[in-house]
Formats: sequence, C-alpha cells, structure tokens
Amino acid sequence: MKFVILMIFMLICTASALANPAALCDDGEHYTCTDSDSGQDYFTQGAASGLYSNYGDGWQTYLQVDYCQSEDTLVEHTCIPGRCSEVWPSSETVTCENGCENGACKDNEVPEFGLVAAGVAVAGAVAGFFILRKK
Repeated sequence: MKFVILMIFMLICTASALANPAALCDDGEHYTCTDSDSGQDYFTQGAASGLYSNYGDGWQTYLQVDYCQSEDTLVEHTCIPGRCSEVWPSSETVTCENGCENGACKDNEVPEFGLVAAGVAVAGAVAGFFILRKK
C-alpha cells in the first residue's frame, strides 16, 4: 500500500513538473554570464561577468578576472551552460608551458634576436649560393 501511495505521489509531482517546467528551475539561484575573451582563451586575459540572484535577494553583479595563480599556473574564468537555459560562471586551473603573466599563458614566441639571426642565415645562404654558382 505504501508503495502504491509513493508511486501516485511521484506521478503527480512528475505531471506537475511537466505542466510547469519553470518550477523545476526555480530553486532561487539564477545567473547571466558573458566572457570577454570568448571562452577558453588561455593566451588572452579576460573576465567572466554578469548578474547573480539568490533566493529573491535581488540581482547583483559579479566579475571574475583571469589571473596567474603562480609563475606557470593560470586560473581561467569562462561561462558554461547551466540549468534551464542559463549560462553560469565557471573556472579552471591550467598549467602554462611557457609560464603565466598578467592573467594569461605566455605564447611560444620566437625571440626578436631569433628573427634577426634567421634573417642573417637566409642572407648568408643566398649569398653563398650565388658565390658558389659563379665558380
């Protein structure tokens, strides 16, 4: 008998939720979220920002800026799909191969002197080609 009553209760609750899907989402906690660097861009400092409402306390703004937790660790803030078609803030910790600086992973850039050296090497190879060609 208890099982039958429990099943009837579950059916009523399920039917009620299907008739009013918003009731499933209305636990009082709501977010909006925008990511200034358009998602998981580890090489650009960005920020996740938006509005947050908790149990009728009104809407408040929040701002979560990407930052370096250590010399080689980045905390990247993004927006992820949440419940009920909302977008929620999230964060992840990422290890940066070339280090972390100013809230972003350093890119694997060729140092400026490397470009000069490459230019000199190409110029030398071209000059050597023409010198050997004349012989």
